[in-house]
Amino acid sequence: MGRADVIRTAALELFTRLGYEATTMADIGRGVGIRGPSLYRHVAPKQDVLAQIMIGTMEDLLAAHSAVRRQ
Repeated sequence: MGRADVIRTAALELFTRLGYEATTMADIGRGVGIRGPSLYRHVAPKQDVLAQIMIGTMEDLLAAHSAVRRQ
């Protein structure tokens, strides 16, 4: 799992627990041991992190659906 994946996982946990609006990039950074501004070296702004989480979730669901249909 790459650094961006670890960051997205931490962001998802925080979005779930605190809510998207209440979660800051600094919160996400603390969750993975990176200072908030340094996160931008690994991931885009918070809106893009949420979009990446949503896209990844949909891709996983579609892959699982395809696997079931092939059985």
